Amino acid sequence: MGFIAYSAPPLLSWVVICPEYGVAKWSFPMSSASDLLERHLQTLVADPAHWQSLIADDIVWEFAYSPAIGHPARLTGRNAVIRHVTWFLGAV
Repeated sequence: MGFIAYSAPPLLSWVVICPEYGVAKWSFPMSSASDLLERHLQTLVADPAHWQSLIADDIVWEFAYSPAIGHPARLTGRNAVIRHVTWFLGAV
């Protein structure tokens, strides 16, 4: 499992340290968390295959408010996330 470090805007930096692959670092300008969310959703809609390739096998994705509308509070594993997101894209 990797470790991710975040630096505050205006520069968003991700540093992933993984025993198998070494260290990878990405930086790009971001003005806010809403910009990051917008970029995430644009990738999801415009290129779902690329978006899926970014999802880790051991992901744990938590949704604080989803149970209130009948959705799971947590998805564990890449297959569960992709299955749910595929359903979501078809539903909206």
